[in-house]
Amino acid sequence: SNLERINRWVCAWRMFQEKPMLGWGPGTYQFEYGQFQTAEFTTYISTAHGNRGNAHSEYLTYLAETGWFGLLNFIILVFVTIATGLKVVYRATSEKVKYLGLGILLGLTTFFTHGLFNAFIDQDKMAVLVFCGIAALVALDRYHLEPQTPKTSKEG
Repeated sequence: SNLERINRWVCAWRMFQEKPMLGWGPGTYQFEYGQFQTAEFTTYISTAHGNRGNAHSEYLTYLAETGWFGLLNFIILVFVTIATGLKVVYRATSEKVKYLGLGILLGLTTFFTHGLFNAFIDQDKMAVLVFCGIAALVALDRYHLEPQTPKTSKEG
């Protein structure tokens, strides 16, 4: 339900406000968020037992569990991944490499955008896809692009 999603977002924000620098620790959201719920946002599926759930946002999960430091690291990972993907797409000398890089970049961009409203990276099946996608972009960047050599002027 949308109200439960809002409940989880509000709880993540309140958790962050209590421990803004380093958060509550990786993987602790489901165990700690119950104490941050209010009657205003709880629903019939809300639980305070710590037996299920996440913040329903990759970004808010990092914020609550690892504070500013963790969120900043995740955002840097997002931007570096997108920059690497764009570099692969624009510098590829082979059509196959270009379209492979474009497909991987599109998938990862979809995941990072969808991460605003859901959190799936804590599930092993999704984490494998995300990190293998990032690794594939790095491999394409390192091994399938021609290195750009700086132009030197000849004086003489």
